[in-house]
Amino acid sequence: MQIHYRIQRFIIKNLLRIYIRLTVKGKENVPSQGSVLVAANHCSYLDPPLLGLGFPRQITYLAKEELFSIPFLGWWLKSVGSYPVARGKGDIRVLKAALRLLKEDKTLLIFPEGTRSSDGQLQTLENGLAWLALKTGVAVLPVYTADTFRLYPRSARFPKPGLVRFLVGDPIIPVLDKDADFSEQVNCLTAQIESALKSLEAKVKNSATE
Repeated sequence: MQIHYRIQRFIIKNLLRIYIRLTVKGKENVPSQGSVLVAANHCSYLDPPLLGLGFPRQITYLAKEELFSIPFLGWWLKSVGSYPVARGKGDIRVLKAALRLLKEDKTLLIFPEGTRSSDGQLQTLENGLAWLALKTGVAVLPVYTADTFRLYPRSARFPKPGLVRFLVGDPIIPVLDKDADFSEQVNCLTAQIESALKSLEAKVKNSATE
């Protein structure tokens, strides 16, 4: 973890402590080294920075290019090595950047739903993350983000205080069969990732009723 990232995380985490409390379960599932693809559900603008604060490894982001024009947020995204993404344009540069970052043993966060959920529920996943995993052989780490939609939904202008919980699942190791249809393998891996996120979602909901 880079020193400036560590310092920023320490300062911001302590400033937020009295406003937003973070709990992360399943840290033992995070590989200690090597590249990792973090697959998280996406409910709020709070998701990327709070994942960065709570995750035990430094996270690299592929963020919407519009976010880089927002004061402070744009500076922070650049300072932690984030890459701007032109959403909806199918930019091949995005895939090339992701491949390069994974070759550098980065922990790359991708929201496979493609955009924020409008109701807080998990949406159908897109295939890009599974494609990257099969092409690189990098493990996929499912992470379910709870409570950020309640604190900061799309309709809100400012986040409310409260507790945010992250649940980290078991790594999914992609296995490429060179003799099988690649597109079908991508679809199967996407379905496996979606199933893992739904399982984590169910665990969070069950723990809330206990």
